[in-house]
Amino acid sequence: LNKYRRYGDMRLKRDTTKLTPADMLALVALVEAGERARKESDMESGISVPLVDTEEL
Repeated sequence: LNKYRRYGDMRLKRDTTKLTPADMLALVALVEAGERARKESDMESGISVPLVDTEEL
């Protein structure tokens, strides 16, 4: 989730305006999609989990 928080901070600093409800919904959708994809990959194989984590760092 840190990746999405950093993305939100960058948007706030760049726009200097508050996020619109649509932007917040988009961020929530991204987070939920990421969580869902990670859970699916966890069930498929344990090997994919560390790969996903290192990509986010």
